[in-house]
Amino acid sequence: MKNPRKRDESNVGYAKEIIEKHGDFIRSVIRFHIRNEAEAEDLFKNLYMFLVTKPIPEEVQNVKGFLYKLISDMIKDTYRRIGRYQERMRRYTENNFQY
Repeated sequence: MKNPRKRDESNVGYAKEIIEKHGDFIRSVIRFHIRNEAEAEDLFKNLYMFLVTKPIPEEVQNVKGFLYKLISDMIKDTYRRIGRYQERMRRYTENNFQY
């Protein structure tokens, strides 16, 4: 499927169009990887904001494939961020709460 984006569309309108057309697919991919409903909803909203700030390039022909890759990368980034936070908290507690 070819990317239907036109140059004169606003980024918000384009992001809304993508969400309306592929929202069920996006949510199913997110929920498959993230079981926590609140985290899944946060990621969905972050994806929308990402599409507003960085629309899918016009040369992309497989929009679903592009979205899947984008979602996968966002999920990996989320898990890395959580891991770094947990590691910082572990080091903090080890250094500051020794009995």
